[in-house]
Amino acid sequence: MVSTLPHATAGSAVPAGRPLTLAEMEKRHIAAALERTGWHQGRAAGELGISVKTLYRKIRAYGFERPGVRAR
Repeated sequence: MVSTLPHATAGSAVPAGRPLTLAEMEKRHIAAALERTGWHQGRAAGELGISVKTLYRKIRAYGFERPGVRAR
């Protein structure tokens, strides 16, 4: 079974109703965990069942930026 969202979310590159790739689902899952934990990477990693180091690598790979922090 392929998961789809009923509508495109903000910042989504996937059109509405189109099946999500595994990478996109992972990206959204990580983003939601970071939001829920207020960007506490230790708690987010615990929720996701991965190490903090793995979460840090995925944050960089997906280009996430902590809200309220300016790019250098």
